[in-house]
Amino acid sequence: MMKRLMWLLLLCVVVGCGAPADVRSELEQRVVPEEGAEQTQLAYIGVVESPDGPLYVATQRLVLTGMQSPRGQAWLHVFDSNHALVGSYSLESLADPLWCEGTKIYCAGFGYCAEIPPDDELVALFGWPELEKENGYPTGNVIDFSNGASSPVMRREKRYGSSGGIDDDPFVLP
Repeated sequence: MMKRLMWLLLLCVVVGCGAPADVRSELEQRVVPEEGAEQTQLAYIGVVESPDGPLYVATQRLVLTGMQSPRGQAWLHVFDSNHALVGSYSLESLADPLWCEGTKIYCAGFGYCAEIPPDDELVALFGWPELEKENGYPTGNVIDFSNGASSPVMRREKRYGSSGGIDDDPFVLP
């Protein structure tokens, strides 16, 4: 009897009594492309913290099908702790998200997203909206969810790998 119990215990350890959830696969089920689009990539970036709890972050690349010269779309998707989609943001003018840390997503350089407002520091730096024609739309390298899942803010932060090189100052406009 004891020998059978030991074999059963060993079998549970080796095979596993329940596989951990594959987060990326679960998120992929929530963002199925519409008719006329084909997914070429879904990349799980990581988790950011927010007052609403942890938020899972993924990027998705799509190609529009049936075109002589196909073009693509790129999206930043944010999911709640139950893996429900809580936000989708176009990456057309936003640098690719690289990693998550605390409440922030760090991007590969500066960009903007019309759906994510700039913080007060960026508004002042760019003189926006009054000086938009001279300085352009406020760009940032950090998306901050410290105000909650439904209130992301675009910021600039000096961070090697995200804002440029060691000597670059993210608060000086080119």
